Amino acid sequence: MKKMRKSKKMLAFLLTLLFTFSLILPSAALARQCSVMDMNFFGWATGKVVVDPHRGKTYGLFDVNKNWYEANAFAQSLGGQLVTITSKQEQDLINHLLTYGKRQYYWMGASDEEVEGQWGWVTGEPFRYTNWAPGEPNNYGGENYMALLRTNGLWNDLFGRRNELQISPVTFGLLVEWDFSYNPCLNTPTIYDSSTGNYYALYDQGMVWSDAKRFAENHGGHLATITSHREQNILKFLLATGKRSFYWLGGTDEVVEGQWQWITGEPWTYSNWGRNFPNNWGGEDYLKVINFGDEIGKWVDSYGAWIGNPESHGLIVEWK
Repeated sequence: MKKMRKSKKMLAFLLTLLFTFSLILPSAALARQCSVMDMNFFGWATGKVVVDPHRGKTYGLFDVNKNWYEANAFAQSLGGQLVTITSKQEQDLINHLLTYGKRQYYWMGASDEEVEGQWGWVTGEPFRYTNWAPGEPNNYGGENYMALLRTNGLWNDLFGRRNELQISPVTFGLLVEWDFSYNPCLNTPTIYDSSTGNYYALYDQGMVWSDAKRFAENHGGHLATITSHREQNILKFLLATGKRSFYWLGGTDEVVEGQWQWITGEPWTYSNWGRNFPNNWGGEDYLKVINFGDEIGKWVDSYGAWIGNPESHGLIVEWK
């Protein structure tokens, strides 16, 4: 037993070392591999992504045709938010990311729609640093939403709805920010949350719940336990990179029907059930998350040995 505990601790230490080392190693080859990368979300939205390990953040650029409201919803569907730039260092990183873009303007997470002239970030962060273009913001015709120019990174106020756009909507892209570090240099999509010290990884290997639980434990972790909105956002990001219809999580009510528990013993205080779930249809006792349709990220109860195709089920692993 002691040897097993030591081996798990050693595995966790090596994972931490590998993740950190792969992000800061000054090798030119690794720097190229882990700087700006292509990522495909949901199988149709391709973006350019860059990681800032020092701030524990990830940023994405998307050349998709959306107005500000649609862009804001899109960012949230990925577990993130429209980008907020609060320092010169962050602006410099975004300027580098913009060199990979093709649109004229990119939406940011700021607005003065509540009080004209009082700009605020969607996150509620203090609005201190600015990088407005000369003569901006000018509220021309009632412009309340922030975008920046790809060519120089300067900010501008613009209309937010498609029927208000004074510029063709195909000239707009968007910038997304995630409050955690994504690492593409490991062999499966992996996220590090610096606020908790936890790691999360998505595996597309098809298996039933009991095999998924064993797989996670054999890798020194456990099936992911989603105990907060923050963890749910991490889950959304990972799902957007996955290829399976469902992913197993570490929840069950097999002991007492209707009393859901995390396999770690953590309190069950947060949930994100889909419509009409859990329903215990035919005795479903195991937790999985949806990765298709209009309920991506929602939870459902399921049979542990799925009677359909086990290949449709991947898993999310968490390490502490």
